[in-house]
Amino acid sequence: MSTTPSLKAFIITAGTLALAGCGGSLGDILPGQGSRRGAPPPPPSSSSLTPADPPVTEARICDLAKQAVREAMNVPQLRGETCSATHTRPGEWQAKVNFMSGSEQQTYRVALQPHRQRQEWGVLDLTPETTSS
Repeated sequence: MSTTPSLKAFIITAGTLALAGCGGSLGDILPGQGSRRGAPPPPPSSSSLTPADPPVTEARICDLAKQAVREAMNVPQLRGETCSATHTRPGEWQAKVNFMSGSEQQTYRVALQPHRQRQEWGVLDLTPETTSS
């Protein structure tokens, strides 16, 4: 069975238009014909994606975490507060803030990450962990 020249032209034209809409070229589908655009650049290394963390101490992280808990609880101070903080990985600190609320001991876990533009740390997540009598 043979196809007419106009049918062949239609198929080639439709295929070319479909490839143009997808950002491809006819060379992308023909065997032995590679794209002329070349290989994409390699992904940037992880070290180039994350600049160094802003300078901080455990005490500063605890200050930020306690401030976040005070704001969340809408109180000017936390009674019997204690805090511990750990640098979990580059770009992340975790703090635990313990305090008394009424007659109950409360614990909040606070995750912090850097704000690169301000070169400071900010609260990413504030989660109550336990409440006990």
